[in-house]
Amino acid sequence: MLVEGETALLVEDMTSANALEGVVLSEAGRVPEGASVILFDRFANPYSSSVDADGRFEVRGFTPGSVKVRATAPGFSQEETAWIDPKEGPLRFTLRPSTRLTVSVFDALDGRPVSGARVVRLGPTAEELDRAVSDVDGMAELRKIPAGAQRIRIEAQDRARMLRTISIGAGPAELSVSLPPGQEVVGTVIDPSGAPLPGATVEVSQREPAEDSPPWARLPFRWRSGPDGRLRIAGLAAGATILEVSRDGFRTGRIELEIPAGGTTPTVTIELAPVATLTCRVLDREGATIRGARVLLSRASGEVLARTESDRSGACRFPQVDPGSYRLILQSGGRERSFPVRVRSAEPVELDLEL
Repeated sequence: MLVEGETALLVEDMTSANALEGVVLSEAGRVPEGASVILFDRFANPYSSSVDADGRFEVRGFTPGSVKVRATAPGFSQEETAWIDPKEGPLRFTLRPSTRLTVSVFDALDGRPVSGARVVRLGPTAEELDRAVSDVDGMAELRKIPAGAQRIRIEAQDRARMLRTISIGAGPAELSVSLPPGQEVVGTVIDPSGAPLPGATVEVSQREPAEDSPPWARLPFRWRSGPDGRLRIAGLAAGATILEVSRDGFRTGRIELEIPAGGTTPTVTIELAPVATLTCRVLDREGATIRGARVLLSRASGEVLARTESDRSGACRFPQVDPGSYRLILQSGGRERSFPVRVRSAEPVELDLEL
């Protein structure tokens, strides 16, 4: 166990009381029956509140810092804020009556239903508001959809994404789409010696198919290289594309390429450099493991590079650590302790941290 360079400091009181109040009403100015509010703090911990006869709510005791607040009621679409400062003042939610949208997804080549397709309702800035997955019959249902123009994105593994805008009225709505196969990329993942790297994970980002969307969107699917390091990625749209390739013990590789609209299939080679994985175990003085301790990895200069928490077995992990001098900063129960760490090569490093 490392003790050199140990420090003990008080950290912020994470249980400080905070409060946020507001009101929830319908478009008609009435209080929706069964309305409730849930607040998420910066650690994604939920805090709920009911709504009184006047539509008012109050949430107390959450962790200081930015929060996200969601208001719901049966028969109404939910409304949710972005991350906000609770000190900005009372919130006002206006809930709109909702309906359901049934989406049928088919393969554009053979007309068969596509199961496992993701159907997503997008917000004004392309954020995901609601989502559903198609069943064996290619059917997916989005519930609590408000009336008005709605943007729906449909995507499935190895098929091109599709974006549709549909006008929702007072009653249930239906949408049918056929997904084309899209474009492909093939390649090989290797190490610096040229040896193939099997089991590497590939994530893909492409331009969103709408002018007012964020410039890049990561596809919700992953591909893996085979035993010979080869990979095939299908269902892509033509245009600018980013591939991010990762594997334990290696630094994540990134390639930007342009996928042509024709039948040409781009071929890429991705070389990953080996790096160390730093694994630690958090213990108390008796040797029992500690769950939920915060562990920060910093440079000797104090710059924090990464942070994580110990799991139920007291373990924590930092992948992709380059050789050099670092400090592990351990925080738990209002105390802080620092441990010097030296990474000399790409070999794994394992440490026990005592608090």
